[in-house]
Amino acid sequence: MGLIGVLLFLVLFPAGIAWALATGLARMQPDWSLRRRTTIAALAAGMVPVALPIVVVAAESAGSELSVAIVALLFVGLVVAVLIGLPVALSVGRRLEQASHDPRTLD
Repeated sequence: MGLIGVLLFLVLFPAGIAWALATGLARMQPDWSLRRRTTIAALAAGMVPVALPIVVVAAESAGSELSVAIVALLFVGLVVAVLIGLPVALSVGRRLEQASHDPRTLD
């Protein structure tokens, strides 16, 4: 059961966040570059799931354990952002960018 929870929390939840943010940013900020929208969506997808554990660790730990634990959690968030958030946000952003720039339309 624990493996299912980790799978949901560290894979599906960040993928959903990246998909939602990439879609929303593509529709609400079409003048932003694909790189900017993808970066924001991927970083948010990686950092949102580790925000609650960071708060819990900060409340429970003290001293040098606190800094090591927070750095480790931030590293996990960055890894999740790169491995899960980035591919999802990039594929959604590219798909929506292609749909908005139809080559058959005339300027």
